[in-house]
Amino acid sequence: MKKLLLVLLAAVLIVSCQKKEVETAPAMQDVSFKAIEITPDVGLKSTDVVIPCKDDIPTHAWVEIDGVDDYYPELFELGGQLYTQAIKLPIGSYNVTNFVLYKEVDGIEGIGATDIIVFATPIEDGDDTQGYDIYVDPALPHPFTVVAFTKDEIPLEVLCFQEADFTEFGFDWFAVTEIVIRQFCFFGDICIDNPTLYANEAPYSTGGVDVDEEAYFRVIVKEGGDAVPYSPFDNLSIYGTGAVLCVDYPDNLNEVEDFTFELQVWVPGSSGFEWQTYATFTSTDDGPLMYGNVEIVGDDGVVDFAIGTCSPDSNPIFDWL
Repeated sequence: MKKLLLVLLAAVLIVSCQKKEVETAPAMQDVSFKAIEITPDVGLKSTDVVIPCKDDIPTHAWVEIDGVDDYYPELFELGGQLYTQAIKLPIGSYNVTNFVLYKEVDGIEGIGATDIIVFATPIEDGDDTQGYDIYVDPALPHPFTVVAFTKDEIPLEVLCFQEADFTEFGFDWFAVTEIVIRQFCFFGDICIDNPTLYANEAPYSTGGVDVDEEAYFRVIVKEGGDAVPYSPFDNLSIYGTGAVLCVDYPDNLNEVEDFTFELQVWVPGSSGFEWQTYATFTSTDDGPLMYGNVEIVGDDGVVDFAIGTCSPDSNPIFDWL
């Protein structure tokens, strides 16, 4: 009997001395967002049912975290409320910096030009007399904390998004700018009637001076008086190779834009070599390149100009200096 008691006592001691397993905190935790619609004209909170304020029903959300990380979870309805699918975030503290519910139209992740914004949470503007942020609590940015072993549900109030009032939401960036990079190409000849004048002037002096010399030139591209990126463009890096100089410029599809292309050539002036303007071409949006009222780009898509008459097939041909 004593032996039996000793065995049982030993078993109890062994069990009691075993270490209890500690559950390791997960590296990532699920977080979802609940949308609560606000009707700003009467201050009502439609907490029971989210009624689409447009004919379009939102299918996805754009959730921006800390202004740098973007998530596009799908939406689902539960008990008349809209929720986002859960997104996984590491344990820690965050801010929701943008929250938008939209109808996915183009089938591409993210808010595209054809997708339709239905609801959005306004951004705090710090002025109670301006904007729509006064109608929601909280406005953005909204802080939240992701806690281990807890499935977080973050409630956010949203307003019906009206495109005409987008600045009142603080969403100036929602004016989507669609830009196409367009291009014109140039090539030029310069007729040298005094080779000694160019004998020591690079790049003309490279390899000797010819009567029909490739022109060293640049093109200054402007829109509305402002230079486009990388303007002016010059052909120094390709000089002597017989290659054309192509200039790129951004065309905003949402606006009518007038572009100017000022052609300057490196030629002798009163105090040495200098940039001299020979012509200014124009183009509107994706229209042709014009020299006055004449379309100037040749059949090969290149403006082939000449200074002097040594290259008679060029167009346009400019008088010498």
